[in-house]
Amino acid sequence: MKPSEKAPTALLSQINEVRGQITQTQRIWMMNIAVCLVTAVVGVVAIQMPWQEHRQQLAAQYADEKERAELLQAIVGQRTQLQTLEKKFLLEGGATALTGQISRLATEASLQIESVAPQPELALEPYMKYQIEILASSSLMNVLRFLRSVETHEPLFWVDQLEIGELPGETVSFAGMGFDQQTSTQKQPADLHRIKLIIGALARQKVS
Repeated sequence: MKPSEKAPTALLSQINEVRGQITQTQRIWMMNIAVCLVTAVVGVVAIQMPWQEHRQQLAAQYADEKERAELLQAIVGQRTQLQTLEKKFLLEGGATALTGQISRLATEASLQIESVAPQPELALEPYMKYQIEILASSSLMNVLRFLRSVETHEPLFWVDQLEIGELPGETVSFAGMGFDQQTSTQKQPADLHRIKLIIGALARQKVS
């Protein structure tokens, strides 16, 4: 081989060698970059996945707490309404208060009360029902007035029993003093009737 032919061959060999070194360097760089990318992705995933799980847990906990808060608010609202209704409809003071209030209504309706007798109490958990029996005489018009006032009264009263009967036609009255007493008879008004009522009211049971 001539010297002139060896020179290009050696040059090409050097160029190929340099190119090979450059290609190998690029491969190393690309491998390093790929390793860095994989490491970064793995790191991001390793950080992101626990955070996603934690965020989902926080979201579920927030939803539960919100539901509990709404339920508690609804319970408080219902309890307030119940307390308002109890103040409006429940009796305070027991049989004594029931007797006093019914006697007042009867007097306002012009019922002539003969007797008022407490009846046995009835336990209706969580309430207690008080009852009284009233014997009176009155006209039917006054009885209707009394019943109307009882129906619209607060606290709420129940008429558990109502009996209307005729009074005896005559009553005997005594006049004078001493041994020489004179008797006279009086006729009862035609519209006067004997009334028997059993009226009840509810009260909250006392906590023992």
